[in-house]
Amino acid sequence: MTDRSDAKARGARLWDVLEAAGLLTYGADISGEAVRGALGIEMPEFGRREDFARIELLELSAVDHVRQRLIENGMYIARSPDGYRVLLPSENLRQVDAYMRSASRKVTRARKLQEMTPAASDRPDGRAARIFMREQSAKGFSPV
Repeated sequence: MTDRSDAKARGARLWDVLEAAGLLTYGADISGEAVRGALGIEMPEFGRREDFARIELLELSAVDHVRQRLIENGMYIARSPDGYRVLLPSENLRQVDAYMRSASRKVTRARKLQEMTPAASDRPDGRAARIFMREQSAKGFSPV
């Protein structure tokens, strides 16, 4: 199995465990211990930084799989002080705003990079026009 298929399998296993426990509902609190337990991950008391980073990545990749599936159902799982929480519908709107702000910042960075990069050829490639169109469409969005 590849790393990607391993991550997908871990995410699917986490989904199944959380669903069976009734934790994929609006407002559900999911402890970090429950997530790691479902994934068969033990957090050592002592270890190297690399060990903790590897464990964290395993957990995050599985949670990201769950997040993507929840988004398809109009739900979102976010980090909380004790683990994770499935946001309420009213809280989802703040997450939508955060995604839009992030996208807007990335378009701004793309425009700056495009403007500052020396032309590789004399032929226009349309990137500037695409960036302009994204900026214009983002202006129609106004976070509340």
